[in-house]
Amino acid sequence: MEAPSACPTQENDTMSPHDDFVLYGIGLNDRSGKLRWLAHELALPLEERRIRPPEHRQPPYRELNPYGMVPTVIWRGRTHVESTATLQLVEKDAVWGYLAPLTERPAAQAAGFFGALGLS
Repeated sequence: MEAPSACPTQENDTMSPHDDFVLYGIGLNDRSGKLRWLAHELALPLEERRIRPPEHRQPPYRELNPYGMVPTVIWRGRTHVESTATLQLVEKDAVWGYLAPLTERPAAQAAGFFGALGLS
């Protein structure tokens, strides 16, 4: 059985259950904000899990993120612990034209968009 495509296309604008975006953050003013914004802009199903210091330095959070850093994202079954790298990964794999009209190179377009905002 073939796995469903996790990336919507213009012909099939649906998302896989694996596109759930689980975001661990402390609050609105940490580095999770840019990931929260991206998830909303791309219409990713967002589940926020707030943690309070010093929870990020103790199990079970340290089992999820051994560095104890915030934020942490679980997306498509993988754990991501660096916010800017996560932004770049998601924009590369999940830009379907919601942020701006598609060009021949949507990933380059999105990278330029985030760079202009100082998010790259």
